[in-house]
Amino acid sequence: MTRFGRPGTAAALALAATALTTPTAHATTGTRTLTCTQTSVTRPAYKRAATGTIDATDTLLSATVTHVATGKVDITTNHPVLDNTFLDGWYLTHNNWNTWRLGIAGTGQYPVYYLLIPATPIPTGTPVNGLVYIDFGPQGGANSFQMTCTAT
Repeated sequence: MTRFGRPGTAAALALAATALTTPTAHATTGTRTLTCTQTSVTRPAYKRAATGTIDATDTLLSATVTHVATGKVDITTNHPVLDNTFLDGWYLTHNNWNTWRLGIAGTGQYPVYYLLIPATPIPTGTPVNGLVYIDFGPQGGANSFQMTCTAT
């Protein structure tokens, strides 16, 4: 066991360690921008990107998924819903990712878009893994796009 010379030293070291691992939010709004770039191999026409905002607790506040080649927006929302029961919680259990349901593109029941990002604190400026998942329903299958996401 290491002993510190002054009682306040241990508390100061603990506080410093917390500061290194706690996300830093924007000074005036308390939000950060999240930018995700697809890393999985696909045809250029299918490549996706995602952008959004997260708050100081890494809650997803908004998100937009686009086609990189054309800039066409697949879906955009200012009200993503945390849905960690999606696929029986598989992504939370196996990847420690929160599953954010972005919504349905179009007027039917499908396709449903999800953005999956770490359930642990997302450090500012350090890339983390994520996923865009598109569920086409019981008869249509799904597409998933591996992402590298950075909060700024």
